[in-house]
Amino acid sequence: MAGDGPGVGRAEERTTTRELLDHGRQHHAAGRLDAARRAYHKILDADPEHPDALHLAGLVAQQQGDAARAIELIERAIARQPSAAPFHVSLGQAQEAAGQVVEARASYARALELDPQSFAACNSLGLLQKRQAQLDAAADCFEQALRIKPDCIEALVNLGTIREVQGRFDEAQRIYEQAGLQNPDHPVIHNNLGKVLKEQGRFDQAMASYDRAINLDPEYASAHRNRSHLLLLRGDLEAGWSEYEWRLRAPKLRHLAERFAIPRWNGKIEPGTTLLIYAEQGIGDEIMFLGLVPTLVEAGVGCVIECDGRLLPLLRRSMPQVAAFAKSDPPANLPNDLRIDFACPIGSLGRWLHPALGSSGPTSPYLLADVDLIAELRGRYQGDGGQPVVGISWRGGRHPGVRRARSIELEQWARILEVPGLRLVSLQYGEVEAELARCGDRLDVNVQHDATIDPLSTLDRFAAQVAACDLVISVDNATVHMAGALGRPTWVLLPAVPDWRWMLGREDSPWYPSMRLFRQRQVGGWDHVLSDVARAMVDQFDQSTGQP
Repeated sequence: MAGDGPGVGRAEERTTTRELLDHGRQHHAAGRLDAARRAYHKILDADPEHPDALHLAGLVAQQQGDAARAIELIERAIARQPSAAPFHVSLGQAQEAAGQVVEARASYARALELDPQSFAACNSLGLLQKRQAQLDAAADCFEQALRIKPDCIEALVNLGTIREVQGRFDEAQRIYEQAGLQNPDHPVIHNNLGKVLKEQGRFDQAMASYDRAINLDPEYASAHRNRSHLLLLRGDLEAGWSEYEWRLRAPKLRHLAERFAIPRWNGKIEPGTTLLIYAEQGIGDEIMFLGLVPTLVEAGVGCVIECDGRLLPLLRRSMPQVAAFAKSDPPANLPNDLRIDFACPIGSLGRWLHPALGSSGPTSPYLLADVDLIAELRGRYQGDGGQPVVGISWRGGRHPGVRRARSIELEQWARILEVPGLRLVSLQYGEVEAELARCGDRLDVNVQHDATIDPLSTLDRFAAQVAACDLVISVDNATVHMAGALGRPTWVLLPAVPDWRWMLGREDSPWYPSMRLFRQRQVGGWDHVLSDVARAMVDQFDQSTGQP
């Protein structure tokens, strides 16, 4: 009997450990993270190196925002059980959360070495590569994940998004349709299908897909936002603006509406009231919507504008009647000497001040560049010849898919660059020296690059550079918004399915009176656009005098 005692004790201890693990997992699955953490740490109090408890406690730490602690715990679990592939996957996820991308990639690769059939490792590695814009490698991972779990909706959606970003819309459509057959009540699938149908110009089908997603989940902000973009693109501004408000419920923007404890503006213009207009979009969007502010100022509404700090010098020169301050989060520079009655996100101004086509939209110019700097730059760019100055920009879009659809390789611009009698200036942001040198060698043209101006950081100087041009020719990027706001003649090169603000089938813009729009006739077809622009340039400039 004496020999039975220790054995019974060990059995009771094992049972207690299993029960604690089960209790912890139950709490964990229900989102009760503190309770789960306590259960796992009770095990670790008795056995500080218990691998499962270390691993699970690490997962809780990561979910609670302590990536460093998660890495420590999971690495200890791996030290005890190095062949456990799920531990390496979890370590990679914690490393990603800590910004250790190289280490995370190695952890996922190690998990796949240990278990080539690890769906979690394939999917996690694919997501990491997708975030790094390594799209082909990411697609390979998702395809491998689907070989492991052929019916997995998550992997299908991930692969579909890669094909969408790559511009392989037919393939993305087939993937989403396959996913939809497997799970017809999944709103994300219908929303994503709507996006690829829209990019193919199949607008009625795209709208039906967005509507289906919203019917399945009426609070699905992304589907509402995408639906708004399609309505606005088709010129239905009244319905589009209403749906456009859903952008503020998306996770990335939801917190912005809560930064100011000020009542939301309902669009009623009351002279004597003061309106806070706050930033919530990219720099191009801010510039575009600023064109509606003069309407408020002229109506006697006091305007306080939170903006991207790079716009402050330009905005203060252009609209001295408004109080402007740089965006910060949380807002630290809100003027305290003004009584503010209402607040409005800048993107909502369109709903109230530009509600329909034909209504009074922006008038330009509404931004004013430094006149002395304009004269200096124009003299430098023209040289002694007094020739017209044409600014060009050929890349646009922050995200890979958008950049692919909007951008045109500089060497494809040959017909435009070779129009004689002009001085060409690069307005392109980012690294351009190598492209310009290569283009100069192959085409024997000179596009001036002004290293004293950074279009991304010195916007006031960039505004002067744009204003120094007789004509701006650009793809859809922030440059065209700056040029339009300054009232410069601007030709915009647009894809067949453009961003919503350019709408469809028109050669002018309701946002910028000085613009002319050149559109692709089919998806990806830039040749006709570039030829049309080159012919228009010959018509625009009198070659006998070199003057516009």
